[in-house]
Amino acid sequence: MFATPSFALDLPEIKKMMQQLSKDLAQAQTAMLIEDTATLEKAAMAVADHPMAPLTERMKVMATLLTDMSDFKGWDEKTHESAKALAQAARAKDQKAQAIAYTGIIEGCMGCHANFRAKLRD
Repeated sequence: MFATPSFALDLPEIKKMMQQLSKDLAQAQTAMLIEDTATLEKAAMAVADHPMAPLTERMKVMATLLTDMSDFKGWDEKTHESAKALAQAARAKDQKAQAIAYTGIIEGCMGCHANFRAKLRD
């Protein structure tokens, strides 16, 4: 169902985390479309509060991205903040705010992927 990313760096926990985030986002999207706000809030918080990667893997990412780390962290922050906003919008049953917040998550994910995935895979 979901593509399995491959990494040139040995990042097995990050790989698992990305796979889970993909599932959480799919669940959030479906919940949003069928107006299941309880599931939407839960899925959004799973994205916002996902576990941190192990220090060894974070160090590999930092060593690879070097001066790009501030941009990387910026995209990550956008994703987390948008996920929290999505959970809040779900609680408020505000569909317009849900759509805006979900778009923010996707922008954060895709911004990071577009700028850094190749560097971490090659």
